[in-house]
Amino acid sequence: MPSVLCHERYSPSRNIRRKITMARSASVNSLPRLGDFTTDRRVLMLVAMAVLVGGGGAVSAWVLLHAIALTTNLVWLHRFSAQNLSLSAIKPDVWMVAIPAIGGLVIGLMARFGSEKIRGHGIPEAIEAILIGGSRMQPKVAILKPLSSAISIGTGGPFGAEGPIIMTGGAIGSLFAQCFSLSAAERKALLVAGAAVLFGITTADGLIERAQQIERLIIERLLRLQAADDRIGDVRGRGAMIAVEFVKPDTAEPDAALTNALAAAAHAAGVIVLTAGTFGNVVRFLPPLTISDELLTEGLDVLTGLLAGL
Repeated sequence: MPSVLCHERYSPSRNIRRKITMARSASVNSLPRLGDFTTDRRVLMLVAMAVLVGGGGAVSAWVLLHAIALTTNLVWLHRFSAQNLSLSAIKPDVWMVAIPAIGGLVIGLMARFGSEKIRGHGIPEAIEAILIGGSRMQPKVAILKPLSSAISIGTGGPFGAEGPIIMTGGAIGSLFAQCFSLSAAERKALLVAGAAVLFGITTADGLIERAQQIERLIIERLLRLQAADDRIGDVRGRGAMIAVEFVKPDTAEPDAALTNALAAAAHAAGVIVLTAGTFGNVVRFLPPLTISDELLTEGLDVLTGLLAGL
């Protein structure tokens, strides 16, 4: 008698279905968590912490700026005041050479016996703390960095307060984060929140608008000069940092000799410009944001006259 094959639809038992469901859940949970695209309730806590850190960074920036002014008044005018002042009216004497040297010696001792983190201008150190140090900074950095910056700038050092503000604000955010059980990513967020106070300061003081004004003034002047002199190749830049390339007439060949001659003549005339570029044929303008339009125009007039004579 021939056999008969019966085809029935397979239906797994309840226990088998349960095991399949558990295996799928385990495989989903084992996937790496997309930290950049997922949020939870800790985000609200982190936002509140960032607000506090930002406030602390703003206070530290205010203290730093006033400490710089106080140091400047004490050293140069021998008065106890935190008002901003101009050193243009100070009579030159031997102390103008000695004071910056003494300030540098004091900062060197602070870096040697305090913390080497104060040696930089602040931004690379903050990046290093994020990329290498797990967004952890030492408490003494939050004290020594603004103190050394006040001494450095107040005694005549050619530096700005932007880097120290970033470093100090970032240190405050990092120290605040280390008081809690936060991950490296959360510490990084608070460090950046403290450092970002600089952008609020630049916006409140109108520095961005001033940089745009300087850009327009220099670019317009250089473009007019370019139309009249074929030795000027390219004019480019953003904000107060503008570059102009010098080439040999009727060619695109870089002219480093003309660039160096113009920079030397400008220095002799009291105008400081920088040479740059792969071929050494670029003059870079980087005036301070506090420069007046009259003084900037005077410097451009000097450069225009010197270029015409070369």
